[in-house]
Amino acid sequence: MLWIETGIALPKATLINEAKNANASVLHLPALSVIDLHAEFSLKGFDAVFVASPRAAGIACAQLKTCESDIYAIGEGTAKAIEKEGIAVKQFGDGSGAETFIFSLKQNGVNLQNIAWLSAEETAADLPELAQKFKIKIQHIAVYKTVPAIFSKEQIAKIKHPCKWILRSGKGVYAVQDLFKENDIFEPIGKSASDALKNFFATCLNT
Repeated sequence: MLWIETGIALPKATLINEAKNANASVLHLPALSVIDLHAEFSLKGFDAVFVASPRAAGIACAQLKTCESDIYAIGEGTAKAIEKEGIAVKQFGDGSGAETFIFSLKQNGVNLQNIAWLSAEETAADLPELAQKFKIKIQHIAVYKTVPAIFSKEQIAKIKHPCKWILRSGKGVYAVQDLFKENDIFEPIGKSASDALKNFFATCLNT
């Protein structure tokens, strides 16, 4: 079987080895393209900085290195990307979503009042809703945006069904969902990808 890695980053060696052990091969088919917004911003004055993706961590690396506030990562992959640059991460979420992570921090006595949120232009989390729910201030700092990839005929021809789709974001799911076939299997990574996949199947059932 073919495994299709739809994330922007190249497939990791662990994934390639896992596929090999399952007698499968890996095709890298990025669902999204990244555009750096070259944003100018300061992280001074915030009591916490939340980094929502490895991509945001890489783009905002210079600002994070001089940041005096506690740095939190929404997921483990983002935490690793930050720590790879020699930057300390106070804590990271378990991948179940921003709301769960913030709730956990609050429950454990972390005083969150004024947060800088580094992410893509579009966020998986509803930041105004989170701010209202937890009675905190969240300033969204968009450092990049993603756009759906345009696939060539040659790329599409490489897809052999049934295959396994590895899906990294909700927007990524929507970008490739027209390529799904009935007997394909799916591995969503993270809440936004899981929610988008559930929405895809719900839509299919209603049509």
